[in-house]
Amino acid sequence: MSTMMQGLNRKTPPRAGRGKALAGLLLLCSVSLLTSCVSSLQGTGVPAASLPKVEITPPAKFTKGAPAYSMHFHTMASGSPSSAYSVPTSVSGLIGGAVSSAVTSDNSRLVTLRMVSHPGPSGGALPKAYHMVPPGMNMGDYLPLLPPVKEPPRPSESQPGKTSEPERFVIKIYWGCGESVRKGQPRVFDTSKMKGRSMPAVMEGMGSAGGYGGGRFGGGGSLKAGWVEVLWPNKEDTRQVPSSASLVGGHFIHGNFLPHIRFTMDARHEIMEKLALSAEQNSLKEAIPITWKKLPTAIGYHLMAFAYFESRKEMVIWTSSENPDISVGGQFLDTPVVKKHIASKIIMPADRDRCVIPKGIFDGADMVMVSGTAWGEDYWASEPPRPANPPKGWKPDWAVKGQFLSTGGLMLGAPGGGGGSGASGAGGMLRGLF
Repeated sequence: MSTMMQGLNRKTPPRAGRGKALAGLLLLCSVSLLTSCVSSLQGTGVPAASLPKVEITPPAKFTKGAPAYSMHFHTMASGSPSSAYSVPTSVSGLIGGAVSSAVTSDNSRLVTLRMVSHPGPSGGALPKAYHMVPPGMNMGDYLPLLPPVKEPPRPSESQPGKTSEPERFVIKIYWGCGESVRKGQPRVFDTSKMKGRSMPAVMEGMGSAGGYGGGRFGGGGSLKAGWVEVLWPNKEDTRQVPSSASLVGGHFIHGNFLPHIRFTMDARHEIMEKLALSAEQNSLKEAIPITWKKLPTAIGYHLMAFAYFESRKEMVIWTSSENPDISVGGQFLDTPVVKKHIASKIIMPADRDRCVIPKGIFDGADMVMVSGTAWGEDYWASEPPRPANPPKGWKPDWAVKGQFLSTGGLMLGAPGGGGGSGASGAGGMLRGLF
């Protein structure tokens, strides 16, 4: 989401600004919800040994520039000893996979693969493809790629004639690493002044921070006529990627609607190590230094912390960014976007391993959830290889793109110290907004 909090721009009219700012904040907290869904898919399934042998098909007829293969590799780390604390479902749904995974997941590696191409197989055959993986993946010879299963639309749960007013609450936003709160902070937003605008309406049209989805490497949206897509994981293979899996080596993709696609990945483009966050002290009255071990393939880092005060009906959000108007945490971003945000101090550079949450901003909270994000450098391959300065309209016969993300988190404050009631209140309050 590129300009997620556009409403905070001074040129924006006050009412629209407040609504978009709130939308941005809520979306900031839930930007990685998709990864939670993927996590539910990757757990059980056929063992590698039971996958049938496949014949390597000859190259199919294809149109130049059509086959595009996107690979997303997300390492989700359990955060800390306090991860045993039970987080209410309402909060897990509210803050999304980036934070909830830090509490409920144990170093999961989530991989999603998607091939889109035009045209599809001849004769109306079902499109299928196979990603032959290197031995270091420890997942057998290949990962099968199949079309997505189209699920029927879910019936609406809303009842005609029944409406409810969202509960009033206040959002306070702090930003930047440092011992003390900076001048001009926090920014304060009151939901009672949104004048009845619903969250879906406010959030409609919000942009992306750049990188995940869109164009030929889109994230699973509707396809143009004549285009086909195949995915992994799928209904026939939902295996969890082992913690020992390595991408290093030769990769080969073939199918009944593709040319032969071969590429080699090196240690610079490897599934990322877990991002383990630590707090140098746990008192919410004091400044809280958050530290982490630098990851060998990371090019940038970002932190976000979140708390809800039930008694005050108040939400406090802090981000390590020098610019609170941009949301980046928990989502895949193109490498040029990451580098741009590093230059503008929205994302911390690769040599950072420490950031301090300012003193007192979470004083009185039952618990604080902290999430961290690390980005790796994009992988690209194509045939022919992309020139340094490609001419306008240059299109390869096929293209492969890989993106890398590592997220982790921890909880601050005493487990069991009344956190359940405050968290539940936050979830109930937000349900009213939707």
